[in-house]
Amino acid sequence: PLNAARLSISGLSELLVDGEGAGLVRQVERSLDTMEELLRTLLDISRLDSGVMLPEVTAFPLQDVFDALASDFTPLAAKAGLKLRLRPTKLHVQSDRMMFRRILQNILSNALRYTGEGGVLVAARARGDHAAIEVHDTGIGISPEKQNLIFEAFAQVDGSATRRFGGAGLGLTITRQIVRLMGGEIGVDSEPGK
Repeated sequence: PLNAARLSISGLSELLVDGEGAGLVRQVERSLDTMEELLRTLLDISRLDSGVMLPEVTAFPLQDVFDALASDFTPLAAKAGLKLRLRPTKLHVQSDRMMFRRILQNILSNALRYTGEGGVLVAARARGDHAAIEVHDTGIGISPEKQNLIFEAFAQVDGSATRRFGGAGLGLTITRQIVRLMGGEIGVDSEPGK
């Protein structure tokens, strides 16, 4: 049904190139994108819960993932008036490349979504035989007592932020599950306004 809806919207967009109709077409396209992402996330959660999704660990340069993320997210950041910086790194990691990228995509997406001005910095540091990936932003922040809530399914720290910024409350849930599946750790250090 989503593919059929996309084809219909595509045909309609060719007929309506400007005006109010074109704006409505773009709105429907965004809604379909959101619905498709939600379905994909629910499917991933189901696969994780059932044990079907297993990591395929390989060694790869972290910079390759950073370059792909920069390519994907720099235009989105610029469109929002934000600066995105991924600090160059020479670190190599052993992980499932796709799952690792999905983790960083989810975190980076949230960082950009909840940052109204300023920017986002992604950096990697060696910590013994592990790598610590840090995402710093100038976003709205989260009070310490609500920080664990962001990793719960469908939980939102603040309903007004959800109405303002969007999101279904599943991105960080699946992120935490994937991190745990791969034997990693995830955490947050924030406070309101920081």
